[in-house]
This record gives sequence, C-alpha cells and structure tokens, in this order.
Amino acid sequence: MELHAADQYLVAPGEAGLLSVYERLSGTRLYPPFPPVELPGGVGGLL
Repeated sequence: MELHAADQYLVAPGEAGLLSVYERLSGTRLYPPFPPVELPGGVGGLL
C-alpha cells in the first residue's frame, strides 16, 4: 500500500481488506471511506 498523508490518499490493492487499511492508516489522522450501504429502496435516493 502507498500512503500519501500530505495529499490525504491511500493506494491499496483490490485484495486489501478493510482491517489492513485501518492498520495502515493508524496514527495518520486519515480515515477510510465508509463502505457502501445497501438498504432496500435506498435512503431518499441518496444511496
């Protein structure tokens, strides 16, 4: 994984799990995006 804290982005391979992303971001004050939420009918068309 490539972490670019100054530019606030992380390049991770497709097979990287969420826990490994959290581990890599630990102590950087950066947070991964929330995974997509699938709800029947969505939330007012937002999802």
